Amino acid sequence: MAIRRLKVSNFRSFNKLDVELGDFNVLIGANASGKSNFVEIFRFLRDIRKDGLRNAVALQGGSRYAQNLRIGTTVPLSMDITDVQDIAYEVVSTHDEETRYFVRVNNMYYGFSLDFPAENRVPHADNWSIQRDRVARDFSVYPSRARDDDRAHAKGLIGTLEFSAWREENTLKRAYHGDKSLIELLNEKKEVGHFDSDLFPKDSLLLESRLFTYLLTGSIAPPFSTIRDPGIYRADPRVSRQSQSIRASAALTESASNLAPVLDRILSDGNSRKTFLNLVRYLLPFINDIGVQNVTDESSSLYVKEVFTDETQLYAGMMSEGTVAAIALVVALYFEENSLLIFEDPDRAMHPKLMSRMVEMMKEVSERKQIIVTTHHPEMVRYAGVENLLFVSRDENGFSQISRPADKTMVKRFLENDIGIDQLYVDDLLEV
Repeated sequence: MAIRRLKVSNFRSFNKLDVELGDFNVLIGANASGKSNFVEIFRFLRDIRKDGLRNAVALQGGSRYAQNLRIGTTVPLSMDITDVQDIAYEVVSTHDEETRYFVRVNNMYYGFSLDFPAENRVPHADNWSIQRDRVARDFSVYPSRARDDDRAHAKGLIGTLEFSAWREENTLKRAYHGDKSLIELLNEKKEVGHFDSDLFPKDSLLLESRLFTYLLTGSIAPPFSTIRDPGIYRADPRVSRQSQSIRASAALTESASNLAPVLDRILSDGNSRKTFLNLVRYLLPFINDIGVQNVTDESSSLYVKEVFTDETQLYAGMMSEGTVAAIALVVALYFEENSLLIFEDPDRAMHPKLMSRMVEMMKEVSERKQIIVTTHHPEMVRYAGVENLLFVSRDENGFSQISRPADKTMVKRFLENDIGIDQLYVDDLLEV
């Protein structure tokens, strides 16, 4: 599952953004160009899903700061996400209970638009009207045997359908487009009528609804996990080097403030422990062993044993910030379940020598998880590959914009003449 296209209007430093994403995406650009605001798009979507729209707006500092300060309330705040999925399930024919069909969801879409009144310029007076709130999916239908038979899958396509649903106040509307006989066959004609007002509150979005999963997939499979619960990380080694409460989330927090208890769970399984140590040693060859030890009844700390110090345990407070950051990176990359991983400046406190291996690991993981990285480090730019770079800059009006250096004619000419992409970045030549 991966977000392939993202369109945003009037959010933070962006006026209008329309960007296509790959499996591995490295955002580069000057300070205050908009890299962090791009990450905020995903935080905003995640917060809507987890905490509701009102809390998500509040976490942005209110509608004034969620919107572009220059545009204000003159243009709606909107977001549109197209996600490539790999969700499949079986359905029973309405004509014959013995006949089953294999349904594969191909693409999903979700979009909304919020109109904020001018009085929202007054602090703590956030109100809005939902101008647009829509989900859609397209899917293919095959004979049931196509699930495990590639040849049947290739030749047995019965048909394709498109589905869309949108909300009008407390009523959910929906429509199907495609072969009418196929719609009837799959019992997809049934209309969804009125729902209780508590299911669709006036100021909430479909993204918050318990029905969101079904609307996007037609099943109970978890949809849009890329926006529903992305893993966003800006590890703070200073926090991770302190002893940490054992009463902590099972998932790694954004700052890695619960690294020790998370690591304790990983190391408690023999296979996971072996895998983890091999990965850490690849990135940090001087590591001989890693463990977690209780400091008090309520707190624990991670420790390492180095190849230079025999069996001496070096606790987190004695480690370098780069060592702790590298350990947190391995945990997030390989042991967190999110299908979208976002790393803000993961190269902080790391020696340039580690960049090639870190990028290599990220590229390997991006074959099964989508990865977005922000960086200022030329070595990260060098090893990322020009095809994976997204250049963030400000236009003449101060709005953030994103371009691909790989598409620029002059950049191609520089590269053909053996001028490295990292040198072009340092010399500020990626906009020519």
